[in-house]
Amino acid sequence: MSFSHEVKTELCSVVPETDALMALELAVILAWSGRITGDQVRLTTSHPAVRDRMLHYFDELLGMVPEVSQGKDSYTLHLAGEFESQAVNSFVRGALEPDPLTAAILRPLPETPVEQGTILRAVFLIAGSMTDPDHAYHLEITCYHQPLADYFCQLLHQLDIIPHEVKRHLARNLYIKDSEAISTFLAYMGAYRSMLRFESLRVEKDMRNSINRMVNCDAANAMRIAEAGVRQHQQLSWFSEHYGLAKLPAELAAAAQLRLAYPSLSLRELGEKLDPPLTKSGVNHRLKRLERLVKEAWEAEKGQQREA
Repeated sequence: MSFSHEVKTELCSVVPETDALMALELAVILAWSGRITGDQVRLTTSHPAVRDRMLHYFDELLGMVPEVSQGKDSYTLHLAGEFESQAVNSFVRGALEPDPLTAAILRPLPETPVEQGTILRAVFLIAGSMTDPDHAYHLEITCYHQPLADYFCQLLHQLDIIPHEVKRHLARNLYIKDSEAISTFLAYMGAYRSMLRFESLRVEKDMRNSINRMVNCDAANAMRIAEAGVRQHQQLSWFSEHYGLAKLPAELAAAAQLRLAYPSLSLRELGEKLDPPLTKSGVNHRLKRLERLVKEAWEAEKGQQREA
């Protein structure tokens, strides 16, 4: 079972506090995805709990029992007849006051959290989806009516949830990728159990990513230390063989001898072995000086060979 399916199952257990909120939820669902013509009403969902919730609302609020036909992955609620269609249309207009030409919702944006949550819940139940947060943070709403999408965007901005948008075919898809915004969205809808699970998965995922970053960083540092140790060991071995270390200043000779003896140690570990001990920065400074001296000696020898 997908995370999105679980969220909708939980939302279908939320009981509206009043008949007005129940009417608001059904009206938003019908305005968003219902097909209301002169003699029929159709509403399609892929979730059995949403189907049952809508059947209950139709019976409770309109005294009607739609026929249900089942497709491969969907359920369609169907009411036939001019009277039924007019009654549903009047119900939606009474609840939302939509413009008859544009279907724009003219009612003011709700100010109370319970009404805001009712609209969010209605839209998600009929047109929302959510990726499993263990894989990605992504909540998406599909809308085929521009005015409704505009109204919903205004509501989200009112809640400080900023959606992104992409158009696919004839649909306008609003999506949220910010994890905190998704958590807020779930809470407003009343999906508290899903929100807690989402937060738990988010913390676990963030911690796992943090550990992976630290491990990768440690591995990269270890690789850099090893590469630098091998390079410096090779350079100092050549210099010791051709010139010896005795001609070097005492502090550089001591650092060179340690690097030759311990090519795999870090700068901090090398510094601890010096007498007196030296900081990581101090060891790095001495080794850089040694690398410059070796480079100068190498270039001088190559120059002499070319002249010969």
